[in-house]
Amino acid sequence: DYSVENSFQIYITDKLKNFIKLMDIQIEKRKSLGTDIKNHHEIVLDKFEEFSKIIDQHMYRKLRPMQKWNSFHIVSMIKSANFSVPGSGKTSIVYGAFAYLNRPEDLKVDKIIMVGPKNSFISWEDEFLLNFGPNGEVKKLKCLDCQKYSKRDLIEKLEYESDNYNLILINYEKLDSIKDSLKKAINDKTLLVFDEIHRIKAINGVWSSAALEICVNAKYKVALTGTPIPNSYADLYNILKIYILMSMILSLNLNLKN
Repeated sequence: DYSVENSFQIYITDKLKNFIKLMDIQIEKRKSLGTDIKNHHEIVLDKFEEFSKIIDQHMYRKLRPMQKWNSFHIVSMIKSANFSVPGSGKTSIVYGAFAYLNRPEDLKVDKIIMVGPKNSFISWEDEFLLNFGPNGEVKKLKCLDCQKYSKRDLIEKLEYESDNYNLILINYEKLDSIKDSLKKAINDKTLLVFDEIHRIKAINGVWSSAALEICVNAKYKVALTGTPIPNSYADLYNILKIYILMSMILSLNLNLKN
């Protein structure tokens, strides 16, 4: 319609048609998988049972059954969101996914980079110790807390030492000023987590724009909040933009490689 109104023609190549068809198929597959996991459908039970046994072996504190299903959802969907009520154990759910993805025998993720409010940092560190052992019985905590370093030192650590850590904590206020260095630390073996993601609800805001930039290289992404719509449905805009847009970029990259 737009081309007719403005007197120009559009030609759609077979390559573009095939890409659009592929995207439609992938979206339907992801939708079906998410629904099957949500409903605990028998089609995914075998994979879930295998997943459950593996994380039991790689965690000091065992997750509750529903938490395991949520961790399974993170791993299966690759890009996901969890809007469970506050106190439901969302941090532990992420650590359940990390336990599976960080196995030495099948290493898919080597670190978590968590972007969230400063008051969440203690919880992320404490929950790591509870889930993997207070004395590193299953996994030793190697944490980079951005609040403990000057901007210059933090940039240096992100750019040259990020592989030395398995948990990197960044607050939203600092995100824009270090985004270029953070992008260098994030790769396809990073589990990128946005905690209390409703804090970047402002469309085209500084924090939300920076969050979109750092998403590009991360394969696994998780959005967490107990209040996804504090004001209106517009609050969901950035969450959808981060995860749907990045899913399309991932699909396009995979298609080009193939």
